Amino acid sequence: MLVTTILLAILAPNGGSAPLELEARHWFNNPVFRLNDDRRVFVVCFDCDKPESRSALRKLNRLARKPSVVVIGLTRDKREDCERFIRANRIAFTIGAESETVRQLKPRRLPAIYELDRAQRESEPNEIDSLDLIVPNWDDIARQQIEQMEEWELRAFVESDALGLNRCVGVERLWGLLGADRAEEFVQYLDSLIETEEHPWVRGRMRHLQWVAKGLIPLQDAPSESTAAFLEFRQNPDADEWRKVRDFKSRMSAMPVTELLDTYRRNAGPARAGALIRRLVTDQLSTAGDRAAARTALLEIVAADPDHSVRLHAAGGLAQVCEVGDTVVADVLESLAQSEPHVKNVRPAMEYASQYLRTGATIDEAAASKP
Repeated sequence: MLVTTILLAILAPNGGSAPLELEARHWFNNPVFRLNDDRRVFVVCFDCDKPESRSALRKLNRLARKPSVVVIGLTRDKREDCERFIRANRIAFTIGAESETVRQLKPRRLPAIYELDRAQRESEPNEIDSLDLIVPNWDDIARQQIEQMEEWELRAFVESDALGLNRCVGVERLWGLLGADRAEEFVQYLDSLIETEEHPWVRGRMRHLQWVAKGLIPLQDAPSESTAAFLEFRQNPDADEWRKVRDFKSRMSAMPVTELLDTYRRNAGPARAGALIRRLVTDQLSTAGDRAAARTALLEIVAADPDHSVRLHAAGGLAQVCEVGDTVVADVLESLAQSEPHVKNVRPAMEYASQYLRTGATIDEAAASKP
């Protein structure tokens, strides 16, 4: 099979042209085989089997979005392995497989990143010691920084390995930037991401705003009845409206699960105090000593409570009282999630609890999304 070459036209110091040839047997993601402009070029040599390569190339996806930059990946791995790697990690920039250029560059380790800045007339590739020098660390990014990002940067941020709750902000900011005039484009963009997004709250935020963009639902930003009642009770606990709540709080820690569930059932209905009591019952069940009885009670609540925050708290409670490996509850939560109307927060909570009960895998940020 013929080797195909990308020619990078490097402006040599004497004004002539000294092209650097990047060779590979197979190219992916729409390569341009002759680059003759002043964009900065980063070449990354990698090994498909290395976890470090997965992390580095996912981060370089961000850089590849920048209009003034070209990123090209090279590996000596076989075509089939490279194709699987690209699909699994959603790599969007040009990749060359079965490339002998990797050997010629003599990297000290893999992945290795080289920079070619043709605007500065540098004809030799310079190896980058740290990815952080060219791709900013987004782990500690502030909300204000996300809200100031340009569109290309927001897309890269949403698709990155940054903290999930920060990426939720990125999804919201991108929708605010595109708006109704570009709703169809926004919907199509999220279509390409939702099915492979691993973070349940990012997936929930994508689904929520996609449905808003389609006109299927309104924004689900309003607090639930129980949340509004909780905030008002906290500000003015002595108000007459909260008499039943005060009485329940004074006794709830001593109540067995059966009495807690009876209290929950007696407070069905639209009254705000009742909604708050049902929420308090749910939280108390999450720490009950009789975990088997609490499991049964929480399953009743998560399936039927009309208040979306109570359902969310019940899903979290089941993750606390059930043992990892409880596939019965995991199946119930997964099934409920499919029809859960509050897709912004409650559906992700159910998906997360189901995933946790199956695998024991946790998301450290999860608690921060509890309304």
